[in-house]
Amino acid sequence: MGNGTEAGRNVIAYNTYYGVRITGSKTDGNIVAGNCIGTGASGFGKVPNKQHGVLINGGAQSNRVGIDESSPSKADANVIAGNTMDGVKITNTCTSANVVYSPPNLVHHPDEPDGVACRSQTAEQ
Repeated sequence: MGNGTEAGRNVIAYNTYYGVRITGSKTDGNIVAGNCIGTGASGFGKVPNKQHGVLINGGAQSNRVGIDESSPSKADANVIAGNTMDGVKITNTCTSANVVYSPPNLVHHPDEPDGVACRSQTAEQ
């Protein structure tokens, strides 16, 4: 998703639930990079999704949010801020091997409960 350039950047905001939801077994290998999630196109201004900016759950595995330190372009970093709930939430016992790179990704806004929250299914009940 997204490529970090102004023309290629996705603005993911004002959704009723999640900005990005990656869920279910065999939902593997997705990359969320170069997006503004919960902000305007400039990466500033609060334009919240009503729940989490990014939710990974339900057995999804080996997904990546953000860029790693070897990425040739820091423009592919996400700006994840201003969402009503967590910036990134990874949950459920069968959900594993998912990676969130930060910094250079901004994943927390002072109004959000957590920038990144990883919880087991039992903690969610």
